Amino acid sequence: MKKSLKNSCLCFFFNTILCISCLQSQNFSTLLNPSNSFISQRIESSNSEGFIYFKNSSDLNEGELFTIYKSASGLFANDSMILIKSAEDEMGYTHSKYQQYFKNVKVEGGEIIEHAKKCQLIMLNGKIVEGIDISIDPIFSEQQSLDSALAFLSAEKYAWEDPDIEQDFKDDIGDTSATYFPKGDLLLSYLPGATIESSNYRLTWVFIPHAAKFSAWRNS
Repeated sequence: MKKSLKNSCLCFFFNTILCISCLQSQNFSTLLNPSNSFISQRIESSNSEGFIYFKNSSDLNEGELFTIYKSASGLFANDSMILIKSAEDEMGYTHSKYQQYFKNVKVEGGEIIEHAKKCQLIMLNGKIVEGIDISIDPIFSEQQSLDSALAFLSAEKYAWEDPDIEQDFKDDIGDTSATYFPKGDLLLSYLPGATIESSNYRLTWVFIPHAAKFSAWRNS
């Protein structure tokens, strides 16, 4: 009989971080800098919510800001914006979401959505985190971080410790090597309660452990 893991997923950030914060700052330092003539002469207007509207005469096409004109958008040599999804609506507008990475490590809160029609960039909104300069070599190993995370969570039993749950998982996805044992991912995460500024970022291990049985503190 299959065992349910409903509501058993816990997201753990190991760097004294145990939460996922909302975006707290939306601005474009380089994109809205008056001295950035390449961009300023193409902008029609902008607002405090992080939306930039381009002139109809603008010659910018979707994706070019993060490739051909990378420096004009505030991205440096180690920064990249990766397209993660794109969709066209019924009016023919394309909406493309980009995720920021620094030295191939995902930057929390660094997201841009481009809105274009017939490839011409019409509008964009979101956030670019400028000036990140952080070592991506973790002080703690993945295993050390996981051990500390599990010691803090203190569940009575985790999914990978239950042979029946593990077997059900393997059967469900058709992979004999599948396991609930959490794999850590590195993330550049900003401190809880802090604004999205490069100085507030820290390298963080992220784990998503599944608990088969919670300890008493989870029910308190």
